[in-house]
Amino acid sequence: RFLGVVKYVAKFVPNLSSETAPLRNLTRDGEPWKWTQTHSDCVNKIKKLLTNSPVLTHYNENLPVTIQTDACNEGLGCVLLQDNKPISFASRSLTKTEQKYAIIEKEMLGACFALERFHYYVYGRMVEIQTDHKPLISIVNQDFDKVPSRLQRMRLKLMKYTFRMSYLPGKQMVIADALSRAFLPGYTKSDPEMQYVIHSIINSVMSRERYNKFVDATKADPTLSVVMSYIQADWPEKVTGEIGRYLKIKNYLAVNDNLLFYQDRIVIPQAERKNLLIKLHEGHMGIEKTCSKARKLFFWPGMSVDIKDYVSLCQVCQESRVYNTKEPMVIQEIPRRPWSKLGMDILEFHSKSYL
Repeated sequence: RFLGVVKYVAKFVPNLSSETAPLRNLTRDGEPWKWTQTHSDCVNKIKKLLTNSPVLTHYNENLPVTIQTDACNEGLGCVLLQDNKPISFASRSLTKTEQKYAIIEKEMLGACFALERFHYYVYGRMVEIQTDHKPLISIVNQDFDKVPSRLQRMRLKLMKYTFRMSYLPGKQMVIADALSRAFLPGYTKSDPEMQYVIHSIINSVMSRERYNKFVDATKADPTLSVVMSYIQADWPEKVTGEIGRYLKIKNYLAVNDNLLFYQDRIVIPQAERKNLLIKLHEGHMGIEKTCSKARKLFFWPGMSVDIKDYVSLCQVCQESRVYNTKEPMVIQEIPRRPWSKLGMDILEFHSKSYL
């Protein structure tokens, strides 16, 4: 695999054949496998050659941009190219949920990852994306409403980019393929737009004093502190109790600026929930309106139930509540003989009235 990547950029590296000779000798038939310090030095020297000029070059805004992306069972890999020279490399591992995706969904996820990772190189200009999965091209060009829901969400992420997708056989996509198989473990996803949203939320809904108070309360919360440690390291196979409620939504949780977020909402620590409920219900709105207001910015498991209980016990709301009293049933006199009392009503059906 390593020699395959090296061979792809061989034309840019002078005297490469002599540099790789010790490694190529190990692959010969009948040659005993014995790794020595000479081979380690050879690998380190080749790495240095690959990551310096003329192989790895600077970005040129006047040259066309090509992205090669590939996905395998456990990882994604991509490379940014100009004139077939690499500008930047990227790879990451797939989460356990993503590993269960269909192959076409993994390939589309690889395209999303590549464009988001190389955002500052490709945003606002035409980019060619090369993939070794030909059915993906038809999915990108297909009518939006005919695409499966998961692929629809990925296409929505790509709508801000201008690109065309083309097919490149897998045997010619050496670097992206190697990166997808030798991915970086423990990668934490970084979404530039989400970083901006989180920064805007923090600065718009709380002062610096309240922010510091939330950070301290989050660190002191026994449940949230453990959840944050799991997000930054890895989740165990099984958890119980309150933490188990966060396990179900672990793919939507993130840690930013020492706060825990569920999608684009702040997860409120236990110590601050009562104060937040008081603030949310200051205008004495009903249960539905209070829940709708809270869901825009905040989250904790069972938040709707807590809001319902709090509003139901509000003394002011109970005193000013308008009760819809039920109309009492009018008791009719029992007729003494048939047809002594008649009832009638008007029915409208298909724009016609009937008696």
